Amino acid sequence: MSIFISKPLIYISILLLMAVILAQIAMDREYRIEIFNNRLFWTSTGVFLFGLISTVIGSGNAEDIGWMFNKTMLLPVAVPLLFAFRQETNRSAAIAGVVLGFWIAFFLTARMHNWSWTGERYEGATWLIDAWAVICALLIALLTPLVFIATSNNLWRTVLIATLLGAVVMLVTTGARGPWLGAAAGVFVYLIMRQRSALLSLSVLTIASILAAQLFWPTQFEKFEQRVYSITDTQTDASNYLRLAMWETGYALIKKQMLSGEKGFWFGYKKKGRGDLANEFYYNEFIDQAKIKPGILKEYNWKITDFHNSYLESIFRNGILWTLGSLFILGWFAIGPIEKEKSMTQSWSAAPLLLCFLVTGITYTLLPHFAFLFLIFFIALARGFSR
Repeated sequence: MSIFISKPLIYISILLLMAVILAQIAMDREYRIEIFNNRLFWTSTGVFLFGLISTVIGSGNAEDIGWMFNKTMLLPVAVPLLFAFRQETNRSAAIAGVVLGFWIAFFLTARMHNWSWTGERYEGATWLIDAWAVICALLIALLTPLVFIATSNNLWRTVLIATLLGAVVMLVTTGARGPWLGAAAGVFVYLIMRQRSALLSLSVLTIASILAAQLFWPTQFEKFEQRVYSITDTQTDASNYLRLAMWETGYALIKKQMLSGEKGFWFGYKKKGRGDLANEFYYNEFIDQAKIKPGILKEYNWKITDFHNSYLESIFRNGILWTLGSLFILGWFAIGPIEKEKSMTQSWSAAPLLLCFLVTGITYTLLPHFAFLFLIFFIALARGFSR
């Protein structure tokens, strides 16, 4: 529930979860053996610890160390969390909390905007616009497989469908194109791989929804349509070509660091340590070499606080080693084998979450981020349901 409502509650919930897991490891020998014999547990814990160590090496700033700890603190408890969701009681409580938390945030957001939408971009009542969009996109990727899995209880399935539709509505009103693409990619690939028979009916439903929106909300639909078309507009849409210019700068800066063997390439500069390095590189060295809209960042007096790309920004901020390690862990956790036993084999129920995160990360900085925490929690929950 805290995911949708409050940042402090997220941290408090994770710390309490860590305390419970540590207590169980200390008191339950069988559980301790199961956890300590799991390779993913040690690998994810290693990536977590390496992130903290590389922060000390990269910047040594206390604020950076705290930031890295906060944004990656679910890595050591990812496997214990998944083991907890093997029990139906824990799974049911968790998904009920997710659904309840979303609807609280939904009603608070709708009330904040007077229960209407003009077609403009709306932020959430409890999150800023981009974070709210990412949360809604990940929720869509989580719920889509669960709707097909929860076939034994029609009432609960109806609740999940209603929540899924509510998340779609909230995502649309954010106007956030990256999360739109992420959610669409995750859901489409899942349907193609696991639910092909549902594709036709869902396609008809989507077309009918579009026609209804054109008929009953023409102004809002026109703005939505313009936003969709702008995704591929790299000539007149400022946000697009500014982003492309930042990507070009980020790639050039990272390439320079790699070729010169700088410590930052391996360990990163961290959030505080990166400072004005990117701006200094662009304005002092790269501005005359840029191929994409040369000088456009200077024209807009743009400060490169991040590259608006998870992969470039993570390599620059956290180093190539942590970036590759974290992506490896996410892939393993989402679709790889978790246990030696055959009871938990590869799962497609978490694949939409991973794909949604990776696609959204092309235009958003999510490594690490609150979305990184949401993703780990949602993956554990999705794989628990798939057993």
